[in-house]
Amino acid sequence: MRNAISIITCCLVINVQGQSLKQLFDQSMDMYKAKEYESFESLTEQALTLHPSHPTLWYHLAAAKALNGKSEESFRALENLLFWNPKLDYDSDTDFENLLSSVGYRDSLATYAQRFASVKEHSTVYAHLEGKYHAEDLVLKGETIYFTDIRNGLVMAYETTTQSYRQIAKLKGSAFAIASMDKNQTVWTTSSMIPNYKDYREEDHGDSWVYEIDLSEGRILTEIHIPEKGILGDMAISRAGKLYITNSLKPEIFVIDIKGKTLEGTIPIEDGFSLQGIDISDDQKHVFVADYIKGIVKIDLHDPKDRSWLVSHTYLLKGIDGLTFVDKQHLLAIQNGSKVKRVILLELEGTLVKDLDLLDNGLHPEADPTNGMRSDGNFYYISNSPWPLYKNEREALLDLWPPTEIRRIHITTGDKKRK
Repeated sequence: MRNAISIITCCLVINVQGQSLKQLFDQSMDMYKAKEYESFESLTEQALTLHPSHPTLWYHLAAAKALNGKSEESFRALENLLFWNPKLDYDSDTDFENLLSSVGYRDSLATYAQRFASVKEHSTVYAHLEGKYHAEDLVLKGETIYFTDIRNGLVMAYETTTQSYRQIAKLKGSAFAIASMDKNQTVWTTSSMIPNYKDYREEDHGDSWVYEIDLSEGRILTEIHIPEKGILGDMAISRAGKLYITNSLKPEIFVIDIKGKTLEGTIPIEDGFSLQGIDISDDQKHVFVADYIKGIVKIDLHDPKDRSWLVSHTYLLKGIDGLTFVDKQHLLAIQNGSKVKRVILLELEGTLVKDLDLLDNGLHPEADPTNGMRSDGNFYYISNSPWPLYKNEREALLDLWPPTEIRRIHITTGDKKRK
């Protein structure tokens, strides 16, 4: 299993949390080396219940199914993996010799890989932001785009009608998430001290703040210092006046009371890894959170211990950054941790991912799509944030940074889906 071993080396150490998953993995590898392939398959399936979007485990499952003569199941597992990495070199692995001896399977896998490797563009460019901004998140109010800047720690306004810029506020660290209630002339933003920040201080790494900012005057109305280290990646506002903020350093959600302007508490996600995008359902009963390593979890806001991870038998949900609720059957996800970066529309049936609509795919291989928002039937998002365009995180390769591109996708659900 030469190809699988190479995947293991680069990602298992990073992704494993706790001993139970590692023990299952080690035992499965022992069974593989001993050519006890049925035990290898069983242990891999157990590991996948703990980490349902781990590419290495899916590769092992595909190999195990092939070695046990379950060609159709091996084929389906490889399809799942090719969605996440359509460039995977599986056809040189001897474990799949019998599977690939069938022309039908070989051709179908090649077609499937091509589908997810091909560039797809269902969006249009809404705005170009000139200047060397490392844009991360945005809100749209009328004709004005308010966006955050990682490198400079800025909250900026861009007037689309006049194509002019206005600095709203300078924060103490990288400016990450931004959110606002529709009619309010204030925004809430998060800030964390990370190496990409221009004025980074190593001794303050992980210091984080939450700000309320008046948009008309550019005045900071509220500053809340988070008492523990974190990276405040995304944020959602409930109609009840609560801020839910994900921490990507530790799997937890900070809850802030807007009226009291205080940190109310945290919601720990013990079985999580690295939390990113977050949004609240329209009925305000649930919050959906993207875990960059594991997938998507649905949490009952009245009883946060009542939660379940979305199940996908066909698509890997690893590497999702931005996440936006559309309706009770659909979520929009920005998947920039896959080998081809994309915007996808997930169709849900309860907690099962029933289908997927590929919206934008591979538009900017050199940069990352990050976050966006829904407005008037459209989705606006940052399509080319320059996260990959740093040297050792600290040094921005400014000559390589493209102008920030804000794209707009008209959201279609139901019978008029795109493929």
